[in-house]
Amino acid sequence: MARRGLLAQVPRHVPHHRRPLPGYLDWYRTKYDRDTDFRFVRDALQVLQAGRPKQRWVLKHPGNIFNLDSILRVFPDAQIVLTHRDPNTVMSSLCSMVESLYSIHLKRGAVDPKAIGRQWLHELATGMDQCRRVRAENARPGRFIDVKYHRLTGSPHNAVPELFRQLDLPWGPDDEARLDEHLTRTGQGGGRDGVRRHEHSLLGYGLDPTEVDDAFGSDYMRIAAG
Repeated sequence: MARRGLLAQVPRHVPHHRRPLPGYLDWYRTKYDRDTDFRFVRDALQVLQAGRPKQRWVLKHPGNIFNLDSILRVFPDAQIVLTHRDPNTVMSSLCSMVESLYSIHLKRGAVDPKAIGRQWLHELATGMDQCRRVRAENARPGRFIDVKYHRLTGSPHNAVPELFRQLDLPWGPDDEARLDEHLTRTGQGGGRDGVRRHEHSLLGYGLDPTEVDDAFGSDYMRIAAG
């Protein structure tokens, strides 16, 4: 199983998370052939799979939402699992992460939390619009599967086997044991014992819940809340 590490090696995916890069995203979206990155991923997977029994690969990376069209061109048989979470929680968490990364690469006082809020609300709302478009253009049954984050974390022994069924994958005692081991290792309900929870708020980034709800759209809010 390949996880986020492989996709994190795609060279042009994430530099704008580390510092403001004016014009970079416009270039990336309009001039760069993003299929090239995913052909690299495909070739790497083929090398890793060579001479071994055929298995299904699972690739996870948050930036995939911006590149679903490229992914489906390079991996035409791919199934896309979309995890839906309250956008207000997502936005405050993302902005907090970006602020931390900016603080590593920029001088003290050069990080503007409110600018981070404006930029990344725009980026995620744009990503959702792209996702809607790609999904409408690739609407065959089973191509996209929706998973509600609160159900995945709140009732994993029901949600995960159900996801396996939707993916036409077997689920048995060994899978149940691996799920139990994962939940024990990571801690159910967020945060391991003795580790301070990550605190963050929209207000620190100049955003309010109504603004976020409007940016993501009422259709997404119904999915995330459902």
